[in-house]
Amino acid sequence: QNGNGYEFTRYYTRDTYRFNTLNSLQFNDSISMLHDQLVVVGGVRFDRYLVNSRTGLYNANGYRAGERLTEQRVSPHTKSVATSYFPIPALGVYLNYSQGFAPQSDENPWLGTRGPVFSTAATQRSGGVRFRLLDGKFVGSLGYYSTVEAGRLTSLSILTTINQLWTDLGRSDRLLPTATTVVDDTLDYKGRGYEFDLTGNIGQQLRLKFNFALPQTEQVSQWPQTLEYFAANLPAWQAGAADPANPNRVRITNSIASLSNTLSSATVGRALNGTYKWRANVFATWQVPRVKGLSVGGGANLFG
Repeated sequence: QNGNGYEFTRYYTRDTYRFNTLNSLQFNDSISMLHDQLVVVGGVRFDRYLVNSRTGLYNANGYRAGERLTEQRVSPHTKSVATSYFPIPALGVYLNYSQGFAPQSDENPWLGTRGPVFSTAATQRSGGVRFRLLDGKFVGSLGYYSTVEAGRLTSLSILTTINQLWTDLGRSDRLLPTATTVVDDTLDYKGRGYEFDLTGNIGQQLRLKFNFALPQTEQVSQWPQTLEYFAANLPAWQAGAADPANPNRVRITNSIASLSNTLSSATVGRALNGTYKWRANVFATWQVPRVKGLSVGGGANLFG
């Protein structure tokens, strides 16, 4: 439909096809020794993760301008092992080590020399004591854990600013792909803390469950590749801003300031949002006397 000399129409700007495949193979085993006083369990897992994607590209008039094909492959292998040892029936110790991963994929540019990261890597260590008191009426544990998650995907909307800098310096060979306006990088997290849990059978009708945790979290890395890219290219950008023969030196200065302001918000050492200082849960179940199969329960979740 036309109006006031303008023609209104509809056109495509992008279409995407993606196919994800995840195949896994795992082996597990357990060993019991010393009349079940010592138990060891462990396993290893092999994964193959494949992403095939195609993105159609269109120009401002809606005409097809090519396509981008992407294939991503990761083949992580993870393992875990845990053991518990009860030298006496009432008291024992446990240790655990485990690894994990989560696949992730995208089509945005990555900066720096490391290249893209297509899966997160997690490791966890924990240990503590377990106890059985009063002939098993009370069972519980007290332990410490430490976990790290590395390579979590994150994005920054700085691609347009970077390309503007290279354009103003006459370096079209350094331009980044413009299918999106963001670049990708990673975050690394660390968590640790103490946990206590207790289950008690108080008489024949009442069961009580209680646990308490003191978690701590920390962001140990943020945007490492983008910060590396910025530091490596800053001297060339600053030279352009200081060049009196460059007519774009003011815009170059402003672009550098914009990037510097964005990257200065990278916070290493901060606690993750939503981390509680402590958490506790309590729940009790009461078996109604002389009514078979009927019980009543109630509890509370407490957040520090």
